[in-house]
Amino acid sequence: NIRLYIIGDGVLKNELNNKIKQLELEDSIYMIGQISNPFYYMKNSDCFVLSSNHEGQPMVLLEALTLGQKIVATDIIANRGVLEHNLGELVENNI
Repeated sequence: NIRLYIIGDGVLKNELNNKIKQLELEDSIYMIGQISNPFYYMKNSDCFVLSSNHEGQPMVLLEALTLGQKIVATDIIANRGVLEHNLGELVENNI
C-alpha cells in the first residue's frame, strides 16, 4: 500500500486535486494543506520528497535528515548543497 501525503499549499493545489479525482486516487493521495507542525507525517513516512523548482535554504531537508528520512529532491542548487555527500537522491527538475 502506497500513500502520498502532500503538505502545503500552492498555485497547483486545485489542479492537483482535479487530477487526483480524475485518476480516482482519492484513497491513495491526501492533500493535507498548510500545517504548522508536519513532523507527525514526516517521522511516520518511509521517504521524504521535496519537488520544489526553487528554494532559498531548504530547512525542510535538514529536518528530514534529522528524522533519519530517505530523501528524494529536485536537483536545484539549494538542495544540492544540503544533500551533497550522498545524503539523498537528486532527480532532474524538469518542470
